[in-house]
Amino acid sequence: MRLYSVSDITKAVQEALREKGFGTITSEGYGVVHAQQSAGIVSQSFRIRIETAKPDDK
Repeated sequence: MRLYSVSDITKAVQEALREKGFGTITSEGYGVVHAQQSAGIVSQSFRIRIETAKPDDK
C-alpha cells in the first residue's frame, strides 16, 4: 500500500475541484487550497486545509 503525502492529497483535491467545474483554484501554501465558483450573481469561496493528523485525531 502506498502512503500519500500532504502534497499528493493537495494535488488530488485540486484535480477533483477542477473536474467539478470550479473556476479558480489556487494553492495558498503547503497543504492549503483556495477554490472559488460562481453561477450568475451567486459566488462561493472555500479554503481547504490538508494536514497530517495523529492516528487518534477525529
